Amino acid sequence: MDFTAFKFSRLAGPADIEDRRRAAVASLHPQESKQAIYGPTITEELLSYLKIISDHPGIQATKRDRLAGFSLRKGSHLRKQLLKLGLIEEFQANPGGRGQAFVEVRLTPKAQALLG
Repeated sequence: MDFTAFKFSRLAGPADIEDRRRAAVASLHPQESKQAIYGPTITEELLSYLKIISDHPGIQATKRDRLAGFSLRKGSHLRKQLLKLGLIEEFQANPGGRGQAFVEVRLTPKAQALLG
């Protein structure tokens, strides 16, 4: 075997690199090991926003965003990401039938399992 073939035969593939990264993250941060199940798209911001949704069900998005310390734009972006990941569901709500309707956000079973 020539040197070039030997050199390239030892390189890890993308799947090997991802497995090593997940193992390293899990060993450094045991509380983040749940994230490895759902892939690298779950960030700390998303987890904290899910926790706030879980702790304060039924409040308006603007109040939730203020409570989380996010701007309205950032909160909207996080909700869109959570919808794409299938971690929340949105429902139109109009309690009392008067005033402006708002969107109620609920956790899916997948999100409840993630939060434990």
